[in-house]
Amino acid sequence: MSDGDRHMTVNHRTGLSFTELMELRKSCRSFSGRPLGMNEKELLDSFMASQADPPFGSRTRFYLVESGVEGLKTVPGTYGVIRGATHFIVGAVNKDGANMEDFGYQFEKIILFATGLRLATCWVGGTFSRSSYADLIGLTKNEILPAVCPVGYPQETPTFRDRFMRASVGSAKRKEWKELFFSKDFRTPIDADRAGVYGRPLEMVRLAPSAVNKQPWRVVVADDRVYFFLRRTPGYRKLFPAADLQRIDMGIAMCHFDLAMREAGIDGQWEKGPAAVDTVPPRAEYCATWVRN
Repeated sequence: MSDGDRHMTVNHRTGLSFTELMELRKSCRSFSGRPLGMNEKELLDSFMASQADPPFGSRTRFYLVESGVEGLKTVPGTYGVIRGATHFIVGAVNKDGANMEDFGYQFEKIILFATGLRLATCWVGGTFSRSSYADLIGLTKNEILPAVCPVGYPQETPTFRDRFMRASVGSAKRKEWKELFFSKDFRTPIDADRAGVYGRPLEMVRLAPSAVNKQPWRVVVADDRVYFFLRRTPGYRKLFPAADLQRIDMGIAMCHFDLAMREAGIDGQWEKGPAAVDTVPPRAEYCATWVRN
């Protein structure tokens, strides 16, 4: 466990575990307009700086930046989606390799840490102006800026706009276990009663956030190896060409699984292929393997 992970378990104000934070967090698009306190800013900066390398060693960097907005105004560069957020978390990653998975993994840990500070957050990957935020962090020609996240204090009462947007993407709905998780191969769905030590970690994968709530992960459990596949949504990649959002979703799912396994006292490591799995369905592409130590 990295220094950042230890920092998270000890210092977040709620005293909640990783998995409790995963269950607690939900997207917030309307913020109170109140600036972050100095203590919260220092804790976030410290956590972002102390993270260990992501599973596949991509070069990531994250910063807390000011939005330049006062009060309940719409935040520039978010196409009217975010209001009243005085600060954003902005991240960059190198352009090659398993960069999107690593980015999603690292960013989700930061978002969970912010949740532990009682701060509201929202993944923003498709509806923001990348050039505005690229300038704030000095994005280089060898990097990509896949997503940003407003962070702050939520409005006390959710607005109609918040409720409408949450309902329109079905944020509270999740696919059933039989659609997502399998034993040995894709012919045999697995349920929570038969998942053993993998039960709660897989449930945390099921609850993970994803772009437009598409939940593209498919997971095959084979004893001490757990295979993660990406089931792509047809045409979705063309809608958002600037970053492969569904690969970021896979990194988020990997983060939830990894942290939940560690919370259960079970360590493992991530590897890349090949996947010893039969009957892979159409549009499903191998992503990563978690191997129990």
